[in-house]
Amino acid sequence: MKIPKQLKINGMMITIEMVDEIIEKEKIGEFDQDMMSIKLLKNGIQTGGTMVGKERMEQTLYHELGHAFCNIFGYPKLYDSEKFCDDFGYFLKQVLEQMK
Repeated sequence: MKIPKQLKINGMMITIEMVDEIIEKEKIGEFDQDMMSIKLLKNGIQTGGTMVGKERMEQTLYHELGHAFCNIFGYPKLYDSEKFCDDFGYFLKQVLEQMK
């Protein structure tokens, strides 16, 4: 899958940036609700002793889109739920793979 540079959700533009590092060292991705942006570690970058592969990077994008969804549609409790965003990400990945 090609990672897009931008996505529009409910009229809101979210930028997606591939980066060499994220401030919180163990993270592979993060959603910034103030900047409406997602940062993802580039494929092949190592974090916490683990190499980030294409599959993990894509799954992280789907997870971060879960945070974006909750922010845009006003679900503050779910926004802070890493479990919800993980589940949302796995759900989205499975749906999109079946639509190819």
